[in-house]
Amino acid sequence: MDPGHNTIESFEKFGRKLADIEERIIDRNGNERFKNRVGPVKIPYTLLYPTSEGGITGKGIPNSVSI
Repeated sequence: MDPGHNTIESFEKFGRKLADIEERIIDRNGNERFKNRVGPVKIPYTLLYPTSEGGITGKGIPNSVSI
């Protein structure tokens, strides 16, 4: 068995979990019951979107978040 096989498999599993988290954030952003998700300016919560880019817009997973 290739020693890197488990590493690749674990990395892919981690990526799928991040995609699931992003879907949950998107679903919650669309739920008006969570008023703190969008606010009066109608900007959705995007801080922990795994697929977004970082920058001054507050998107992406910050480096300070421990995984």
